[in-house]
Amino acid sequence: MGMVLVFLALKVFPECWRRPRLGLLVGAFLQIAAAGSFAALAFFEASNGWVLWVLVASRLLLGLGGGLQVSLAWNLAARLVGESRELHNLRLFVAGCLGLGAGPLMSSLATALAKLVPCHLDGFEGMLAFVALLPWMQLSVLLRPLPSLEELAACGAQKQTSRAQAVVVCLCLAMLVLRNLALASLEVGTAELFQKKYHFPPVVVGLLCALIVFTALPVQLFYERMQGQISLHSMLWASLASGCFLMFENFSALFAASMFFFPMMALSSGIVMAKMQEYVMPDGSVLDRNTTTLLGLVMADFLGRGLGPISARYGIYLGGQRGFAWTQVAYAALSLVLFIGSEVASQRARKGTSESSDQSKSEGSCKGD
Repeated sequence: MGMVLVFLALKVFPECWRRPRLGLLVGAFLQIAAAGSFAALAFFEASNGWVLWVLVASRLLLGLGGGLQVSLAWNLAARLVGESRELHNLRLFVAGCLGLGAGPLMSSLATALAKLVPCHLDGFEGMLAFVALLPWMQLSVLLRPLPSLEELAACGAQKQTSRAQAVVVCLCLAMLVLRNLALASLEVGTAELFQKKYHFPPVVVGLLCALIVFTALPVQLFYERMQGQISLHSMLWASLASGCFLMFENFSALFAASMFFFPMMALSSGIVMAKMQEYVMPDGSVLDRNTTTLLGLVMADFLGRGLGPISARYGIYLGGQRGFAWTQVAYAALSLVLFIGSEVASQRARKGTSESSDQSKSEGSCKGD
């Protein structure tokens, strides 16, 4: 809902991205109110009919606030130029990964320390207090003066359009969906294998899954230090290779391959998003910057994060760890094929753009003569 609101706001007021402070603050206060309501529900009996309605409303408000902030952040990154756009897309993806890793970790700690029942149990109240207080941390950043964006020269979309541009954008959207499919499948599949096949307790499973996700941060810092010398092509090949190592049926191989597979797929997503934003159509088109940002976020969340856990469990049901590994190999291989297709289409798009610019220059010189 929050992403759709930002999309509509940019359709009506195309320059409102220059004043993001209000949207960020509204998103923060919605999350503060919703998290406080969610934490307070533990002190009431679930048999009360209104508890369920407040729970659903709290979840919707949390999503609304988060959607506003996430969509604003991606739209701001889309208006940057060159390497800055790619770098901030990477940082946004890694920040999301850190949140995804911290969530299962805190949940595992909470369920390990106390049973999930309404109130009156030592240990779980601390988790609820953490949930209620966590959104307040945003205010330490948002209440400070934000840099003015009024004079910022945004990166304009290409004025010329071609079928090759549309193909690049659509292939990048498909790669973003596959990325979320692979990452969501990896999180759920490794957790289930750690618990059911290797017999780790829930708290250890949460720690192991958090370690896998947190590897995205040092890898991203290493990527920045290398100043872009690691290509998207090599990341996807590394993902495919580590997916093959998931087939070795021992804990060390599964854990090590997962720690390599996750950051490669996560970081490649930031580069794919930046590439898609480079080839978007002019503002007002079907595949303009605003629409593709919304599609990239919504499709990746609904299709990727929705179907990823299902595919992981189904793969384990059919073939155990090997069945799960084959799903990851398939996602990585298909991403590599789509990337090669996008490279061919982007070369054609660049060639068409250069030919049209040369033609316009020659027409201008003829008129001058």
